[in-house]
Amino acid sequence: MTIKIYVVGAKGGCGKSTISYHLALELSKKYNVLLVDLSASRTISLLFGLTGSLIEGNDYYTESENLGILSFSSYLNSKVDKDIIKTRYYEVIDEKDIVIVDSPIHVEPFLYLEQSISLMRSIVLPIAIPNEMIILATLNYVSNYFSGSVQGPLVVNMAKNPLSGYFTIPFYKDLLFKGFWLVKTPKEIEKLAEIVIHIKESLG
Repeated sequence: MTIKIYVVGAKGGCGKSTISYHLALELSKKYNVLLVDLSASRTISLLFGLTGSLIEGNDYYTESENLGILSFSSYLNSKVDKDIIKTRYYEVIDEKDIVIVDSPIHVEPFLYLEQSISLMRSIVLPIAIPNEMIILATLNYVSNYFSGSVQGPLVVNMAKNPLSGYFTIPFYKDLLFKGFWLVKTPKEIEKLAEIVIHIKESLG
């Protein structure tokens, strides 16, 4: 059974793309994984040299071994044919075990479109920074728009100290200044991958 993981946050700069990338790398050691870039920044797409998008229908997919990368969002105000988009999407999703979605910080049309054309069991991983208002905003975002998903642990990223009740990832200077794609996967994200695998297996 293919399962989808939405990596979400209510604020930019919380590390969603970093966590999505390293989580995808870790899970691809065991599963066939697709990483979908729905973020407005298109960080993952640009990292892998994708200049187009699924919406536009050009240069939107690349893969290496067990990891595929798909650029979903578009800067252009493209006219969307939902049936065509769905066909393209499922051509890529076919045979994938896990689909990880690097989600936008705001609910926008492409997120609604993605949710409507790929109906499958899903897990939501909320990402926040150690700020009470951001944590609450992130939880509200999840409650309002991802209520149908199984909620994974709330991840507080770039924390100076462990926070009780949350899955915390400390601040790693190299992830920020060297480029997260050039740095070894932090042990906390390896642990997060184990949690995701456990949830996936519990869902059958």
